[in-house]
Amino acid sequence: RLINPIEGTDAALIAECLGLDATSYRRSLAAEETDTCNIALSSEDRYKDCAPLALPCQFCDSTLTVEQICDVTASPPTSGFECGSCGKHPSSAYIANKLTLIARTYISKYYSGGVLCEDAACGFTTRQTPLSERCPQCLKGRVRYVYSEAKLFNQLSYLLSLVDYVSFTKQLSTKRKTALASSPHLERVL
Repeated sequence: RLINPIEGTDAALIAECLGLDATSYRRSLAAEETDTCNIALSSEDRYKDCAPLALPCQFCDSTLTVEQICDVTASPPTSGFECGSCGKHPSSAYIANKLTLIARTYISKYYSGGVLCEDAACGFTTRQTPLSERCPQCLKGRVRYVYSEAKLFNQLSYLLSLVDYVSFTKQLSTKRKTALASSPHLERVL
């Protein structure tokens, strides 16, 4: 605890040098690294832990999973919101309403405020706000939020990236932009 505030020290290495079990310190360091909001990462790395966008089709009983706003590698380019079963496109109002509901579920999950003890032997879970990082039950492990603000930020950013047409077209090459512009049905859908 005395060395912890010094920037650049590794708690797992210090515990190993002192002859202590360093596995719990490594686990807590790994949890801290996954909870960061690193904007410098590529979108694939930043969104790898995000839940995919799955919308029920407006016209049939199937579920459409949206991976990107549009597939420009296909000829002609196809919308990412096209149903694989019936081939129809949901309306933009329907997509906006579903995205709002999905975003609200993630925000509610964050505000539920559940904390979990990192010690595998303890597994203590509560919704009470912890007074310290130490687990109140086992007094050994650290407690962390089940759904952190970094996870919420990444999930909401991922949902935004699926419907942000302007930033999507900025990432395309000029050849693909002309292919996208030559598909009038995509302009109507997107």
